Amino acid sequence: MKNKVIRDMNAFEIKNHILDLQKIVKSTLDSGISIDSFLDKTDIFNEIEDLIPDEEFAIFILTIINNFDSDILLDNVVNTIESSIVKEGEK
Repeated sequence: MKNKVIRDMNAFEIKNHILDLQKIVKSTLDSGISIDSFLDKTDIFNEIEDLIPDEEFAIFILTIINNFDSDILLDNVVNTIESSIVKEGEK
């Protein structure tokens, strides 16, 4: 996975980052680690958690955990992240 900060990514890169996160989570869960244990020990979502509202973060986590690949859902998450980045830049 890239080390690029999400705030510096464009929409295409953000979507690919989300897909990469899905692969990491799926691989981890497939190895037998429980979702609760994984979520307690990981920090891979911190950057996004700090960026988007809680209700949107919940949708983001469900998208990642359940490996949803709907373009509509993924595009919605990407748009939310992009909007949050723009709002953050306006402060």
